[in-house]
Amino acid sequence: MCVDYRALNKVTIKNKYSIPLAAELFDRLSKASYFTKLDLRSGYWQVRIAAGDEGKTTCVTQYGSYEFLVMPFGLTNAPATFCNLMNDVMFDYFDTFVVVYLDDIVVYSKTLTEHEKHLRLVFQRLRENRLYVKPEICKVQAIMEWSVPTKVTELRSFLGLANYYRRFIKGYSKMMSPLTDLLKKDNQWDWSMQCQMAFESLKEAISTEPVLRLPDLDLPFEVQTDASDRALGRVLVQEGHPVVFESRKLNNVEQRYSTHEKEMIVVEFLADFKFEWLHRPGRHNTVADALSRREVIAYITALLEVIFDFNEKIKQAAEQDAAYGKLKQQVKEGVIRRYWLEGDLLVAKRGRWYVPAGGLRKELLRETHDAKWAGHPGEERTLALLARSYYWLKMGEDVQAYVKSCLVCQLDKTERKKVAGLLQPLLIPEKPWENISMDFITGFPKVCDFKFVFVVVDGFSKYVVFIPAHDACPAEEATKLFFSNVVKHFGLPRDIVNDRDTRFTGKFWDELFKLLGSELKFSTTNHPQTDGQTERINALLEEYLKHYVTATQKNWVDLMDTAQLCCNLQRSSATGMSPFELAIGVQPRMPLEVAKQKARGNSPTTYKMAQSRQKMLDEAQDSLEKAVRHMKKYADRDRRPLEFQVGDKVLLKLTPQIWKKISSKTRQRGLISKYDGPFEVIKRVGQVTYMLKLPERLKLHPTFHVSFLKPYHDDLNAERVQTKRTPPLVMKQFDREIVKILDHRTRAHSRKNR
Repeated sequence: MCVDYRALNKVTIKNKYSIPLAAELFDRLSKASYFTKLDLRSGYWQVRIAAGDEGKTTCVTQYGSYEFLVMPFGLTNAPATFCNLMNDVMFDYFDTFVVVYLDDIVVYSKTLTEHEKHLRLVFQRLRENRLYVKPEICKVQAIMEWSVPTKVTELRSFLGLANYYRRFIKGYSKMMSPLTDLLKKDNQWDWSMQCQMAFESLKEAISTEPVLRLPDLDLPFEVQTDASDRALGRVLVQEGHPVVFESRKLNNVEQRYSTHEKEMIVVEFLADFKFEWLHRPGRHNTVADALSRREVIAYITALLEVIFDFNEKIKQAAEQDAAYGKLKQQVKEGVIRRYWLEGDLLVAKRGRWYVPAGGLRKELLRETHDAKWAGHPGEERTLALLARSYYWLKMGEDVQAYVKSCLVCQLDKTERKKVAGLLQPLLIPEKPWENISMDFITGFPKVCDFKFVFVVVDGFSKYVVFIPAHDACPAEEATKLFFSNVVKHFGLPRDIVNDRDTRFTGKFWDELFKLLGSELKFSTTNHPQTDGQTERINALLEEYLKHYVTATQKNWVDLMDTAQLCCNLQRSSATGMSPFELAIGVQPRMPLEVAKQKARGNSPTTYKMAQSRQKMLDEAQDSLEKAVRHMKKYADRDRRPLEFQVGDKVLLKLTPQIWKKISSKTRQRGLISKYDGPFEVIKRVGQVTYMLKLPERLKLHPTFHVSFLKPYHDDLNAERVQTKRTPPLVMKQFDREIVKILDHRTRAHSRKNR
């Protein structure tokens, strides 16, 4: 019976007696051959309560109040009191032939005759102190007869008793792992087949006679380890016989370790002791071989072969490196303490090998960067892989140079930098209709053979013209539309900017404009963002049509005139005026103004004409210049200057425009390099454009914007195998000649544009 004495224990002065550890007591039994274990009957109840203190042990029951005359269970000082009693009784026998743990007494001797003598002395001492021993005690039998637990409390009681024998059971933690999982707080009770098998295996292991020997402190010890998916096992061995089995369950983090990392957990503990590593062939190491898995042994063997082979390579390289030998001598003399010697090899901080200069360093760089297991990482990750095990002076600089000059990385990886090339704004026109831009918008439903919209924008006034165009609109028809809607009203422009559409690059269109004295100004090859203002107008037109188009979308052609009027009435943020005011000279009347004029009658002040049209144009030009400076200021925040010299080698980025011209349809774009090259720069065309020397397989115009170029770095390692992949591009269409490149601007792909 156990009474709740928490209130009494709270006011009791604690006896700070140190109860011995059972494991330490077992270690004192070395060199003995005969043992007897005695268990006192009702141990605590053989101790009388001090006279006058009986009332302190009072317990209240439904049958009345009772006082203990002997020491009950539950008192805070009960274990210490009983230990003091046993110390007084057996004091002169301790560590000679007796060890005591609470009420358990172990008598040990070297010979049978000596053991009989020791037992008589112990029994005589117990009789003198009126202490009595149980005639039989068998915890093993209690466990073997234990019924299957049906709840957590029963299981916890069973494991508490079985835990007494854990030192004698190999793989104890692994064996009871399914049972301990049931003790977790959030787990539901589910006695599975694995639990039943673990329960029976544990009872069988307890009933089997162990082969353990007692430790002899005069003999050397061996530590053998074994690791499984869920538990770690260790065996302390002397002269080939196990001394003790120790095991524990691995936590969630440790379970993700590799097998050899799990086994090395024990070695970390041994780091504080002096020990010796000895190689033992497998035929002489049958215990460890049986404990370990075959695939783990194969892995470790292969790993050791690689290590031994690399050790030889370091030794050979050290013979060729005079600086390595000098450094090693300084370490031996204690001049340099950053390194130390392991055998003939230099070791740096964190146990890393110091690698001599020469080809071995290049071999390590190639292994940690080019190998398939490495995967061509960047500079920092390559250095991290290499620095785990190796070190040499200026290793970071060597890694940087090696990765920077890797052709595979240069071709396949996108630069994580700002866009190259600062913004080069278009020249601001001096008056309306000097500079215009053109574009075609596609994707409209076919209505009366109309499927496209021909867009023309004046670069000065921002005046727009929307012209419905037929499905098939060759250069001849495009020319007629342009003259009938633009030229006859505003005259011929000086400059025309377009996106290199085939309608503008045909021979007829070129010859026609040459006869009329106009020069086409094409966008940068494969960089059609030059026509930025037209792209913005295209987006505004699409928004307008969304507002007023019918459900069938058949009235979009009828909306072109009102859409054009709407766009030209709006005040431009660049000029501060409406396109109508700048292009025509006046702001047209709208319905509200007409109604107001009729209500007041005719008046010379109803609409006041601008007194100076030139003043209006000057103000607009000033506003445009201010807007351009503002745009350049913010655009250059996300750009970086980049310049090349004639003769430099560069890599060319493969853009969507180039991809449209690739002939092969069997190759997936995502698995082809992002860059091609290297190509030589043969001419600088403008501030941000360059002409390249391209091979015959690339049927492209050789002029490109700097944002699609990046520097090429020659491979400094001649031994590295260069890429032998098929060139990514084989062109089937040749581009037209470029007269001049103005600028580029990012296009918003809200609808397919041509």
